[in-house]
Amino acid sequence: MKKFLTVTVMLLIIQTFNLYSQNKIKLPREAAVLLNKNSEIIFSAAEDLNDDGNKEYLVAIQLDEKDAEYTMENDRKLLILTKTENGFRVHSSNKKIMLCSECGGVMGDPFAGIAFGKKWFEVSHLGGSREKWGTSYKFAYSRKYDKWQLVEVNSEFFDALDPDSEENTSEKYTPPADFGMINFEDFDPNNFLGKGVQ
Repeated sequence: MKKFLTVTVMLLIIQTFNLYSQNKIKLPREAAVLLNKNSEIIFSAAEDLNDDGNKEYLVAIQLDEKDAEYTMENDRKLLILTKTENGFRVHSSNKKIMLCSECGGVMGDPFAGIAFGKKWFEVSHLGGSREKWGTSYKFAYSRKYDKWQLVEVNSEFFDALDPDSEENTSEKYTPPADFGMINFEDFDPNNFLGKGVQ
């Protein structure tokens, strides 16, 4: 268990310098105009997220302080932009999934990146100092509902100075045992256990 925790924390640290720094592509104009005014793109990627043969855009933004959606606790937003006959549309978005830019404690920005592939994506965060923590939320596409739904949550806590501490934990949550059907736009990382349609 302890070795697993150490390896996982290191992998999350690698994500911070790999996924976060490398994935920021330029959006087509028709997609860029859908973002909140004066927002800053902190992550963007193109992938066939719904298996329709087109590239969808997964975009994380930092909201402008003057934006009506901005709060200190929720200053970021993750959007999925899908192709239409005339350009793109915001298929779905979520503010709660993206931790605020100063929510990582001593480590600062907790955003560790977004892994993605055909029909799925996974958002990761990492924070703390001596007591490090990591979280990841994975979603997969449902053709039946035309939604990305929560399929896995990982949560870890690790005391860097006490690797044998009984408080070091690694938890994995999956449906239907831990939660029901939760769509991406409805997901709240602080309130998902026992939630969703079974």
